[in-house]
Amino acid sequence: MRKIRDSHGWTLEQVAAATGVSRPTLSRIETGARRPEIEEVASVLTALSVTGPDKDRLVRLARDTGGAWVGIGDGVTQQLNAVAAFESEADAIYEFQVSIVPGILQTPDYARALVNTAPLGSGDRERAVHNRVSRQAILNRPGLQHYIAYIDEAALRRPAGPCRRTMAGQLKALLQSAQEPRVAIRLVPFSAGAYWGCEGPFVLYKLSSEHTVVFQENAASGVFIENQEADVYQQILRNMDNVALDAGESRALIERYLEHYHAGT
Repeated sequence: MRKIRDSHGWTLEQVAAATGVSRPTLSRIETGARRPEIEEVASVLTALSVTGPDKDRLVRLARDTGGAWVGIGDGVTQQLNAVAAFESEADAIYEFQVSIVPGILQTPDYARALVNTAPLGSGDRERAVHNRVSRQAILNRPGLQHYIAYIDEAALRRPAGPCRRTMAGQLKALLQSAQEPRVAIRLVPFSAGAYWGCEGPFVLYKLSSEHTVVFQENAASGVFIENQEADVYQQILRNMDNVALDAGESRALIERYLEHYHAGT
């Protein structure tokens, strides 16, 4: 659909005006973050004067696409665009991380220490750091009601980079973020043992009372999960509420680790 739109020289705004499908929805469809409805595809193709076998093929593809997930494996840029679209629209964001601090809460030094472990050129590394750090602006977006991060204690125990100051700075930043009225940080302690959800990280975007999308990322790609298949992640989050420390206890644990890293500087 994006190739067809580009070939006609249309912008997303023009397609939105012609079809009544919102620009954010069109963007998510084009980036692969949302599975399109048949009616949406037909409406866009009609607006772009696509007829005959080409239109029939794309409408049939939309009808036959099964499941509620879309894999993102065509490049980092496409994946970042999809994530940015959800971050800009979500009423609430819930994130779970096992071994690292969530990207949206990372300091530049911490992010750089992580990025430096990847086989990237210096320019790509700095762009990756910039992309992570710039995402923090989403926490100040007026439409975002709250951001809740569930973080396994392992993320605090695992140092990033050779210098303890990096971790000390990161933990100070976590304590500062936790003071923001719309931000909550909940730590899952080692004492919780194994728990439902500990197998891997994910981000849940609450777009409305009836629409939830989950994003799972790995080293080379990501998967977006929505509709009924996303419900299980809401159940996992409810379980996290039971096993995680409350805000005050989480702050105390962060402070203990901060003392640990200070002692080594």
